[in-house]
Amino acid sequence: LKEAEKSDQPDNFSFKDQENKASEGMIAFPMDGPGGQCVAMLSLFSLGLVSVNVRIPEQIVVVDSTMVENEVIKSLGKEGLEDDDDDDDDLDDSSGGKRKIEVKARQASHTNYLLMRGYYAPGIVSTRNLSPSDNIVVNSCQVKVKLRRTPVPGRLIRRSISSLLDNMAVGVSCLPETFTRLIKVQEEKYEVDQFLHECTEGYGYNPRDVAAVLEIRNAIEETSHFGICKAELIRRFCSYEEVEPERTRSLEQYIQDLIEMQQVLEVGGHAVRLVAIVSAKPWLLHSVCLKNKPDDSDQQGADPALPEVQQDCPPAEPQKGEECSREEDGLKSANENNFDASFTDPVTTKEALITDKETGSPRGQTEHLAEHPTCAPDAVNVDTDKEQDKSCSEDKELENDELSAEPSLEQSASEACENVCFIGRPWRIVDGNLNKPVCKGMMEAVLYHIMTKPGITEGTLLQHYTGVLQPVAVLEILQGLETLGCIRRFYMKKPSPVSLFSQPVMEEQLDNPKLSESPTIYYEPTIDCTLRLGRVFPCEVNWNKWVQIIPV
Repeated sequence: LKEAEKSDQPDNFSFKDQENKASEGMIAFPMDGPGGQCVAMLSLFSLGLVSVNVRIPEQIVVVDSTMVENEVIKSLGKEGLEDDDDDDDDLDDSSGGKRKIEVKARQASHTNYLLMRGYYAPGIVSTRNLSPSDNIVVNSCQVKVKLRRTPVPGRLIRRSISSLLDNMAVGVSCLPETFTRLIKVQEEKYEVDQFLHECTEGYGYNPRDVAAVLEIRNAIEETSHFGICKAELIRRFCSYEEVEPERTRSLEQYIQDLIEMQQVLEVGGHAVRLVAIVSAKPWLLHSVCLKNKPDDSDQQGADPALPEVQQDCPPAEPQKGEECSREEDGLKSANENNFDASFTDPVTTKEALITDKETGSPRGQTEHLAEHPTCAPDAVNVDTDKEQDKSCSEDKELENDELSAEPSLEQSASEACENVCFIGRPWRIVDGNLNKPVCKGMMEAVLYHIMTKPGITEGTLLQHYTGVLQPVAVLEILQGLETLGCIRRFYMKKPSPVSLFSQPVMEEQLDNPKLSESPTIYYEPTIDCTLRLGRVFPCEVNWNKWVQIIPV
């Protein structure tokens, strides 16, 4: 769609026999396309970002249940229709054998005649236990689409969505940093002097702000490796919750700045905890990965370091193998010659003489064996000893070479790798990279859950995934979906306790709730949620592609 030219042409609906020149340059949309194409087209159409051109075949007629008299529906419900097994065969024939339903003109409208064939009983599916697909005709509408330059007025468009198609980034870079971040503990940045300098110079803190954030930092540091629950920290420093004339920031901003400056980390599984960066080692996973490989785009730059490491070792192995095989061959041939020279088989000698007489050769094998009957074993033994001494000396040289190569191999391997630390989550691989299929599946599952139940509360989501995902992991997925623009978060003020004589009170929405208020959080999907999530993993297959072949 983006490769084709855009135009602000109006939507057009026409029948097959009518001339239709407005569809030139438009892209045909398959009516039996996969679900992703359908939901993308519905999203674009709802937002007014696409023009459609529909050609309606004449034989498509819809019979809606609202177009039929109630007496007909009641009679169908009582009597039913016989010969249900022959429905497929009857579709090809005329509907004379079935009871016809009278549709009055005043009950019909042009839009009710678009999707299914009508004027016969299977058009009303709700009165029978049938699937609607039994009555859908094959000859469907022809739909062609084209993107618009400007949205159609009156649609569900927002300002933030109008430039979605033009400025759509693709890839995992759209995700929040928490999904792919590698943590590097720099103790020099945690020193008090360095921290105060960064607060004043980098973040513009005044003396009161510095004192407040330093107090919060010290409180987190006192809890050592255990950290402190974020809710407990908020209750402890509730006096900093609002901005005062002497301070320019609130408690929430102080905590966020500490996280951005990598002074503290948000960790935990059941509840969010804050721990100092220098004490966060037990909360982190420690692994090793190749240098210069933060993501998939840098894999080509990091791979050339591997052949150099591998080329140091393999040449020594074939040489050792060749020498060993050479030594075995020499010993084997020497033993065979020694055996042949010491013991002469008379049968073999006789066969050799007969062969020489038949072939006419001047010398046979017996002459060669008879010339040196006694000196052959000694000569073979001397040669064998020399070969053994030579091979042993070469083996010692090879062992020395291998011993000298091992330190260089370890050094080159250590230079090609680096230690990494990250917070363990189900979508992270052991080397710290993002497990894209798993991350895609989890984010899609949570998004589709919210799409099927708009307005679901955060507590209900956490309860639903109990035993499958830790609550903090679910909160991070929700935060990622909100950052991408797939969902919206709403805060509702919790009502006061209800008594017998209390007046009913409507729930009040909060725009910027305080941290200590703990309001009820609701989530609802956005219209373009599937478009926004699809750009993050455009080439990833579904995570459950193997489920259909797994035996149950």
